[in-house]
Amino acid sequence: MKRNLLLLLSLCIVMLSCQEETVPSITVSQTEFTVSDAGGAKTISIESNTSWTAKSSANWCTITPSSGDASTKTITAKLTSNDTYAARSCNIIITAGSISKTLTFNQESNLGLLITQDKYDLSNDAATIELEVKANVEFDIAISGDWISQATTRSLSTSKLSFDIAKNESYDNREGAITIKQKNGTLTSTIKVFQSQEDAIIISEKTEELSSENQILKVELKTNVDFEVIIPDDAKSWVSYTTTRALRTEMLLLNISENVSDESRTAEIFIKNKATTLQDTLTIHQRALNVFIVDKMGALVTILNQTQKDTITIMKLKGELNKDDFDVMKKQMPKLKHLDLSEVKCEDNRIPDEAFGAQYVYSNQNIQSIILPISITTIGKYAFSKCYKLGGTLELPVGLTMIEEYAFSNTGFSGPLTLPAGLTSIGKSAFVSNNFTGSLTLPDGLKTVADDTFKLCSKFNGSLILPEGLTSIGSNAFYECKFTGSLDLPSGLTTIGEFAFEHCYGFTGTLNLPDGLTSIGAGAFTNCHNFISLILPSGLTTIKFQTFSACSGFTGSLILPDGLTMIESNAFSDCSGFTKLELGNSLNTIYNGAFIRCSNISGVVVFPNSISYIRNDAFRDCPKVDAFRFPHTTPSPYSNFENGVPDNATIQVPLSAVTLYQAANGWKKYNIVGY
Repeated sequence: MKRNLLLLLSLCIVMLSCQEETVPSITVSQTEFTVSDAGGAKTISIESNTSWTAKSSANWCTITPSSGDASTKTITAKLTSNDTYAARSCNIIITAGSISKTLTFNQESNLGLLITQDKYDLSNDAATIELEVKANVEFDIAISGDWISQATTRSLSTSKLSFDIAKNESYDNREGAITIKQKNGTLTSTIKVFQSQEDAIIISEKTEELSSENQILKVELKTNVDFEVIIPDDAKSWVSYTTTRALRTEMLLLNISENVSDESRTAEIFIKNKATTLQDTLTIHQRALNVFIVDKMGALVTILNQTQKDTITIMKLKGELNKDDFDVMKKQMPKLKHLDLSEVKCEDNRIPDEAFGAQYVYSNQNIQSIILPISITTIGKYAFSKCYKLGGTLELPVGLTMIEEYAFSNTGFSGPLTLPAGLTSIGKSAFVSNNFTGSLTLPDGLKTVADDTFKLCSKFNGSLILPEGLTSIGSNAFYECKFTGSLDLPSGLTTIGEFAFEHCYGFTGTLNLPDGLTSIGAGAFTNCHNFISLILPSGLTTIKFQTFSACSGFTGSLILPDGLTMIESNAFSDCSGFTKLELGNSLNTIYNGAFIRCSNISGVVVFPNSISYIRNDAFRDCPKVDAFRFPHTTPSPYSNFENGVPDNATIQVPLSAVTLYQAANGWKKYNIVGY
């Protein structure tokens, strides 16, 4: 028995040894690759009958996956960009048992064209500069400036190039460029060459004729030496020099004080080299002040001769003026830029209509500054409208009580706007399209802000202070004004016009609309998106089209007053911050898109018994509303509510009415539940 077992075991061993052993094999679709300096990925097909591993010789070349078996059909090699200026190679070795395959990746170098110095500041003497170029591409040379030329060299291939610089014998600095450009390519490097002028002090305008006003004279000076400004003793009372920090300067600033005398004056200013006798001379002539006394209204036309009318740029008037005198300044003095009327008395204490401005045509396009008469109480219609160059700070007389419509529309006034305390009336569009900055405080006596008064004054960046006695704010009154801080509306306010605060998105805090407010115009607060809560007045009956559209900053509950009967289209569209909606007991109609995209309103929206109409998309894109509750035991005609509530909504109705709603046309498409 034992002998038989031994024989059987021997036979099994012989049979096993005779079976064919598995020989590992690896086959890849490609073994050598060339890639650009930009890098990238290469996918390679692989076949193997056994498990294998892959390893890269460089960290800029990786393989995915790094191991596999007979089921793996592809591998991917990823190569990063080559930021060096030398080509490089990487091997990926795939090993299975005792055999291996090598994948070789050759990556091209980054193209380079570099210079060691990109700027040369030279004296005016002739010179030769040597430029070192590092490049792995063929290149050409381009020279800007006929005073620069390439010097000949003995070697045909060199990384050092020489250039001859000619002597600069002019009085002007000059600038040239040498550009090294890759042949048939896009690589370039540019060297700037700056060469100074011959030592000089040169004043471009040696004589200056100045008006009588206080001013700063800018004198263009070309020099490359350390200089000093010498002002004669007898001119130091009205000419002074503002020093600069730079040794080499191109602009002198001389302070010229106002000449209030009736005589012109002259001074010679010497610009002198501190080390040598080199100098240049500036002569300044300053005219006497153009002061004219108009002793009779309408007489300005005869006081000024034609030369004065044609040439005067700065003028001060005294005496009495009427509309005819303003017409002379507006229409017959084409170069008048600066006007002082502080000591003038105007007819009826009023700047006349269209004094320098115009409703349609013929506004003065040259006037730049004006000092208004201190005695006026009224500024007429279009007085300065479309005087586009009129700018600076607007100084209004303290006794002013009325500014009529379009008085300062479309001018360039900037800086804070200070309104006199006694001002009681501001006309329509009085300040439209100006560049006022800072805060705005309206005077206590003002009852009404007219339509468009401050429209497009978009540079305001402070607070808005409204007087307690204000009763109405007109349409577009503050359109696109970017005030900041809270908006405190006075308790006596009854009306806010259409788009009054549209795009005034700088306001923060609570928008508390006073109880006496009965009318809010369409779009009144559109895009005022930084308010955080809303309190509506109890006497409000209608919320107009887009009144609070895009006021996305509102949070918490929106509580509508019981007296409200109508909400017009898009009244609260995109008010995505509200989380709860409470409708008043008298609400009858909700128009198209009234609450569209109020995406965070949640819970149950409860409609009052008075609700009769809900129009298209009124509650579209309000996904967090759990249900819309109707109080009616008899279904209302669905045509009154069609598309007002989303098709997939849950509708709550009294328990006794569930069956009626489920059978009613239109209503039966909803998920009807009882409460």
